[in-house]
Amino acid sequence: MLGIGLSIAMGTVRSPVFCSRLLLAAAMVTATASAFVSLPSAALCPFAAERQGFVRPQPYTDAALLLRAALSAGQGTPLDDEALVKSVLKDRAPIGDPVALAALATRIRAFIEANTEGLDIDGDRQFTLIDATVIARYLLGFQGAALKQGLADTPNATRRSGTAMQSFIEAGCTTDAPLAAWNAFQLALIAGDVPRARSMLTGTAAENYGGAMVALVGAMPTLIDSFSAPIVLERDLDTALIAVSRSDLSDPLAQRKLQFVTLIKKPDGVWLIDAL
Repeated sequence: MLGIGLSIAMGTVRSPVFCSRLLLAAAMVTATASAFVSLPSAALCPFAAERQGFVRPQPYTDAALLLRAALSAGQGTPLDDEALVKSVLKDRAPIGDPVALAALATRIRAFIEANTEGLDIDGDRQFTLIDATVIARYLLGFQGAALKQGLADTPNATRRSGTAMQSFIEAGCTTDAPLAAWNAFQLALIAGDVPRARSMLTGTAAENYGGAMVALVGAMPTLIDSFSAPIVLERDLDTALIAVSRSDLSDPLAQRKLQFVTLIKKPDGVWLIDAL
């Protein structure tokens, strides 16, 4: 059904707002109720257009916003402010306040434009309707081949299967090996899988942080949800230093804390976290 919606959207129907509803509705009809969950790996990708951050996206609102933005770009007719957020986020701005509405739409557009690389699911170096459709399907619980079913390849795509696209998403929407290692570590902690998380640490790091991971495992989803996107500060052939900021769980109003993460590459090419 989603393939039918896609063909309609790219054919005679011209309204990005209508098309985004059609595409999202099609995905909702074919997904099961149990699929409507907040997928941890999606929090590491720039899917949260509504809140403009690396936080857990909302399946309906964020999928609709990304679909509208991609449809609009593909048709070469940018949406006006109201059309972008219509029936999705319009209540976020005071009713009848075009200045507030414009500011909200501007923030959403800027977030999408600044994160094109992470939104480029098929690897063709642009954010298109295909990428937005795959993201919407993933947020609604689709996995593997179902993510790509009915979608054509673009000429420059480097990820052409649903499995490859899912792997990209679950690596935190990055092909950068140290960042992917950091993202995988976070996902293990979000899932409460401390043994798996320990396997992503060097021996020294496992000794230093293993106890804390066990003690704080229940708080990890909240803590990691507060992390900023990682920034690579230094890197050479076998070491990398990245930085993230995070909230203080004991005092949410306190100034955010800066945390540095050191990773080293083993001889077999696997990156491990050495210091937090």
